[in-house]
Amino acid sequence: MKDELVQIGFEDGAGISSAAEFDELNKALEVGYTASPSSGGNALRVESLEGTLVSTTFDAKHCVLWQMINKVPAYSTVEEYNQLTDYGADGYGFVPAGEKPEEDDSTFARQKDFVKYLGTTRSVQHQATLVRTVLNDAIATENISGTMKILRDVENSLFWGNRALKYNYPTLEGLEFNGLNQMIDSSNYLDMAGLDLSEGAFEDAAEIVADGYGDPTHMFIGLKAAKEFSKSMLPKGRVMYPADSGGIAAGAVVKEVVTTSGTVQLAPSKFLNLGRSAKVTCPSAASSTKAPTAPASITPGSMTGSTGKFHAAQQGATYFKATACNRYGESVPTAASSLLTITSSDLAKYVPLTIANAASVVTAPEWYNIYCTEASGTTYYLIAQVAASSQANNGTTVHNYNGLIMANTGTAFIGDMSPDILLVKQLAPLMKMDLARTKPTFDWMILLYIVPQLKASKKWARVLNIK
Repeated sequence: MKDELVQIGFEDGAGISSAAEFDELNKALEVGYTASPSSGGNALRVESLEGTLVSTTFDAKHCVLWQMINKVPAYSTVEEYNQLTDYGADGYGFVPAGEKPEEDDSTFARQKDFVKYLGTTRSVQHQATLVRTVLNDAIATENISGTMKILRDVENSLFWGNRALKYNYPTLEGLEFNGLNQMIDSSNYLDMAGLDLSEGAFEDAAEIVADGYGDPTHMFIGLKAAKEFSKSMLPKGRVMYPADSGGIAAGAVVKEVVTTSGTVQLAPSKFLNLGRSAKVTCPSAASSTKAPTAPASITPGSMTGSTGKFHAAQQGATYFKATACNRYGESVPTAASSLLTITSSDLAKYVPLTIANAASVVTAPEWYNIYCTEASGTTYYLIAQVAASSQANNGTTVHNYNGLIMANTGTAFIGDMSPDILLVKQLAPLMKMDLARTKPTFDWMILLYIVPQLKASKKWARVLNIK
């Protein structure tokens, strides 16, 4: 076929190229008539996509959790494991001489996780492979881009994934796997209440992990929180270092913190300020044409109950917005809710938030993102995600917001990174699957089938509401 393409031309020789010249033309991402060169970086031809994943992981310094986490094969779409929850009764183990001790039994719990599937479809026009541009190889470039897209989604989901984001869950299983934010025992958290991290906070967080018989080895922390912690150390002592280029380098970055429960390595990650943290702001437009129909409204009810965890900093005028979401994207938000004024007498209460669907739902919601302002603020921040209770016209979903997650704050995760505690099961490593050609394009999918598992949920903790 290649030789046939080389010989296509006029009888006088115009348009005829040598095989070498033809190879030189086989370097493009897309074809068109624009005079300006297309953007993009150089790429090498891919021989093994799994090798590409390893190389990309090494270079993608922001994806710190994916680099560190232990990866083992999975052998089923449902990965089960036994969880040892108790060794037996606590105490009362002494016996008189010559008597048989009382019988004790270990307590086990059978757990299961469902392998989830990530993928992206890529397409390159055949004509694009025949036009010379700044790119070395069109298909290789798209393989690299597709790998990076999946890697970004994996890293984000390892922190923030939530398999309950599905209408009619748990009857129906959501498409996502659970990330650390969902896998960690719900009682294992340290509330910073809008303050910066301190040395004392590290001690307290490490103690929570140690109380669950874990050895705290790593803390995954947002870049801003890590920066502020390093800055807080500067007044306590200043060390100057020789710079590589000569002279003196000022400043110091905290890489690890020594606590009573063990030495904790800091692993700053940009995904803890992005993803679905409470620093994410409300969008002004839909992220996809396939996103659900926007909700009609979100309405706060009267504060009630006694299970609230509101903080003093949340007192004041507060407004809410909501968006509808599915696997394709997020809708435009509702208009601002009616005013909710939180007072000092409301801190132990919760507020029921009623989300109403549109009068005519064209694309049904799977879940909602709920945003609220800081006290007397005007910017809306993500504070909750809740599965849709109804997909009907004018249907409603109620979420009881207890104030535990504060707007415009970050979350850190601290725990035991031992490979038998936290790991990823891979049913299939990164792979390329070609699609049938029905037009002059090269179409293919890049796929990854995995699920993370935290086999001891009390050996990790969350640090909430970091300034």
